[in-house]
Amino acid sequence: MRFTHEHNGWGDDTDRPRVLLECNESESPSIIADLITRNGYEVRVCHGPDDHRTCDLIADGACELVDGADAVVNMLGVRKEAGRAVAEVVLSQRRPPKVIVEVAQIDLPVEGLDLQDASIITTPVTSAALIRSIDEVFAEHPSPLAWWGDGTP
Repeated sequence: MRFTHEHNGWGDDTDRPRVLLECNESESPSIIADLITRNGYEVRVCHGPDDHRTCDLIADGACELVDGADAVVNMLGVRKEAGRAVAEVVLSQRRPPKVIVEVAQIDLPVEGLDLQDASIITTPVTSAALIRSIDEVFAEHPSPLAWWGDGTP
């Protein structure tokens, strides 16, 4: 069964923290998204760019899912060109969401990618480690105040 919230906008019907899961289709994003949802978060899934799909964030500099997220979990693989490009653009946003980036232990440090404003989770990622990382970024970095003109009431 596919996760029902994939690629839908955020809407205004929740007061739960919003987590965007960036995850390749081959990595079972619906299972990961269900886990995050069961732990109290509103979740949307993006499969990232590939040979058949472009990324609005990379192509146009804006993405409804990133803009509405309180946190972004990048599991696209920062050694891959697409995963790295998405991480770079999300981290450079004017008002970036909290970012958690999955990195293989052997790939640390990641050369040429500034991850100082991101939390790192190393592979293999366990359910407990993922939820702990999400909980920690919200505990350590409260959501930023709304900016004038960002669409928040």
